Amino acid sequence: MRRRIIVWGIGILVLALIAPLVAGLLPSTTVDDVTTTRAGSATTELPPETSLARQTLTEPEFAGATITGDTPCPKTDGSQERVTTFESEPPMCIDTTAKYTMTLSGPTGAIKIDIKAASAPKAANLAVTLARYGVYDFAPTLQMVPGFVLIGALGDAGFETQASAGEAPFNGAYPVGSVIMFTTIEGVLQGQLGIITTETAANALAETGAPHPIIGSISEGLSEAEELTNLMNSRLDDVAVTETPEATPTSTSPPVDDPAPKEEVGQLPEGCPAEDGSSPRTLNFDGPHPMCINTNETYVATFDTTEGVIKVTLDTMNAPDTVNNFVTLARWGYYDATTIFRTEPNLDIIQGGSPNTETPGDPGPGYSILDEPPFVVDPETGSLKGPYRYEPGDLAMARTAEPNSAAAQYFFSTGPNTSVLNSQGTYVVFGQTDSDGLAVLESIIDLHEPNPNWDGNPSRTVTVNSVTIEVR
Repeated sequence: MRRRIIVWGIGILVLALIAPLVAGLLPSTTVDDVTTTRAGSATTELPPETSLARQTLTEPEFAGATITGDTPCPKTDGSQERVTTFESEPPMCIDTTAKYTMTLSGPTGAIKIDIKAASAPKAANLAVTLARYGVYDFAPTLQMVPGFVLIGALGDAGFETQASAGEAPFNGAYPVGSVIMFTTIEGVLQGQLGIITTETAANALAETGAPHPIIGSISEGLSEAEELTNLMNSRLDDVAVTETPEATPTSTSPPVDDPAPKEEVGQLPEGCPAEDGSSPRTLNFDGPHPMCINTNETYVATFDTTEGVIKVTLDTMNAPDTVNNFVTLARWGYYDATTIFRTEPNLDIIQGGSPNTETPGDPGPGYSILDEPPFVVDPETGSLKGPYRYEPGDLAMARTAEPNSAAAQYFFSTGPNTSVLNSQGTYVVFGQTDSDGLAVLESIIDLHEPNPNWDGNPSRTVTVNSVTIEVR
């Protein structure tokens, strides 16, 4: 029965992808070896006289060993015995603060994939772990539609892993060069990977509405990935994964002095911070804050950044709890000396509010806040729907796809493309800047450069020196 669920899940996705593009599948190519190590590589030879395109991992020529009972983490030095069947899902075997880079070398050249361990930890862990066990060895690659390549462990691995809604794309979109992990219609991760190489394929996948986690992106070799879809019965020569200790955004600019060094406070705070901002800087809390603002007053947040000043009038009437959370964090110094770590021109957004890691995967302040107002679930898609519409200059809370998941990260709308998010409407808008502030926002997104770990970041470090609160 579980096999049928997986097959039906794939079938529905394939039909949804093909409908707007082509009628039918194109000839297949094959990945021969996808073993991964933190350093180095290993290659497994194909059995002689084997038709790659017709085989799956469940057939004897392609089957590996079986692990019964608990699944341990695989070896990382390339010496792991190949295993393709398991009784239980693997534990967390990767360091989510590390950066993993998978390099595929084959007949079209090298394809380098940077794994997003921080933003999609569960799916990234499954991909790396299965690869280290050799589950992807001999798995066929299929050009499902032009610009979409399926790399799949088509055999039944013997376990199911429930996907986390928080690992879905930020806005339900898949940038060109994304590497995804398929989920079934019931939200089960099945180990199959997909590489998106064209805008047409990316848009078609987004239209399916399925929340496939983005586990990585192609940093080098996009043209090689496109060429791979046109080859028949070919295989990769070598695949390796390297690891570096930290996954942090890169910048081409010289180092910038941190204007306000971060402090760790030993004791968790209770109550409200001083209104003048004199309370010691605090990053971790044991729960949401009490109501520390007067909703009958007007609050203005001033973002003092290295690119200019952004003044935001906060909306206490329509989003009082969200404003209270933001004002309280700002008065605790939570946002001081942080960066704008993400830029996404396709959505016209810039994102910040991650003092611990300066990444979308930041652990946050230790709590999340309630949706405002409570969102409804669309009975047709099962996804949340909210009332918000987005305009240039809006300040909104970032969140995952799960209910009540906003905490501290925020984003600004810098242009009309943010209206793409209107179909969801679940990112609470709690402030609006003026024309001067919008000009600063536009100058920041103009600094956009691609980032292999997420959509992109400014080409030079943009520091939020401080966020101060004024009551009017």
